[in-house]
Amino acid sequence: HRDRRSGVVARSGVRLAPFLSSTCENIALMASLSDQKLMVARIDQVLPLRSHFMLLIGRVAIASLFLWSGWGKLAASATQAQYMASHGIPAADILVYVAALLEIGAGALLIIGYRTRWPAIGLIAYTALASVIFHPFWDVPADQMMMQQINFMKNVAIIGGLLLIAAGGAGRYAVR
Repeated sequence: HRDRRSGVVARSGVRLAPFLSSTCENIALMASLSDQKLMVARIDQVLPLRSHFMLLIGRVAIASLFLWSGWGKLAASATQAQYMASHGIPAADILVYVAALLEIGAGALLIIGYRTRWPAIGLIAYTALASVIFHPFWDVPADQMMMQQINFMKNVAIIGGLLLIAAGGAGRYAVR
């Protein structure tokens, strides 16, 4: 049945707690009393419309970072390849194009909301690897440590946003 206040579908007549109606609509896990199994609802089944709009804005915000970065790699590929090579990346003149393709392709998929889990997971791995290679704040001179640590932690925050996208999906405003 469907609870009128929250719109969350429950199995076997499980009555939803009243607090789910407004403040906790994003909680998508509830126990089914009939078979004692956990039921997981998709995020687009439990969120109000304004939250779907915020998911869209969040996807565009994170994706724009990768689109901008990927375009920058294409526009200045020789400079970017030199920078990658200076950090020990082999075949940097080829991998700069692979990185640009990943950033642009996955970023575009995030924006349109098509199968967002896989692009988000790919960008999580890419960002984690880039963080360790290009921002090793633990292994730089003291005068560079703060800037590298800020960039590393910025990437950790980006990974956090990508994890939310991977876990929750694109929301209602997406290409299916």
